Amino acid sequence: MEQLIDKTLSQIKSQSVKPLPKSFFAVKRYLWTLALAISLILAGLSVAMFYLEYISLDYEMIDKASLVPMSWLALALPWAWLVLFVILSSLAYLEFRKSRFGYRWSTVYLIFGIVLGVLLISIILSCGHWQERTSERLSEYPVYNIVFSPRAQVWQNPNDCLLAGRLMTQRDGVIEIKDIEGRLWELTLTPETILPTKLQLKSGKMLKIICKKIGDKYVIEEIRAWNGPDRGQRKLHR
Repeated sequence: MEQLIDKTLSQIKSQSVKPLPKSFFAVKRYLWTLALAISLILAGLSVAMFYLEYISLDYEMIDKASLVPMSWLALALPWAWLVLFVILSSLAYLEFRKSRFGYRWSTVYLIFGIVLGVLLISIILSCGHWQERTSERLSEYPVYNIVFSPRAQVWQNPNDCLLAGRLMTQRDGVIEIKDIEGRLWELTLTPETILPTKLQLKSGKMLKIICKKIGDKYVIEEIRAWNGPDRGQRKLHR
């Protein structure tokens, strides 16, 4: 035993081994905590986004849009957000397992704790409407609409008189919409145009629009809010 100790000490001296400073471990703990927090917050946001996409899809419109066969299955749920939730929750699990407290938790309790924490974070983010602001910002990017937003694929079908886009201007009964593919459309409002009770037509607002083509004009039949289900309807009556 003494020979082993002497051998170890001699190796330490010969290799000039020095103990790591305390700051190294402090930085390591900080980075671990940051990685865990980011994973949990993003997982919570993915749950909130999943729910927002689910309640905002307007399932009755899937059959009205000219989509490829079997597309209903792909569009029925925002699968990408579900996959992202699993990936981020798994990262949070692995990060916690590497911590000095990780060994104290059984796998079942740790998974339950992470899922519960993610759900609580998603509720907090939803109360602050973070998922709605995130959705409106990301809807400007085609990649997001293709991968993460099934409703964008349903509503961006001008051949079926379905449009999704941002309100740019409004004047003399005509509104200009910039759709999610970047094209500009001039659409005509009528006194019979239906819209949600609480929806205000403001510049920059994301909208879902049902219209009909009369001659060279697109006349709006109904306007829906981009996020969430519409509660109550009214006619425009300009």
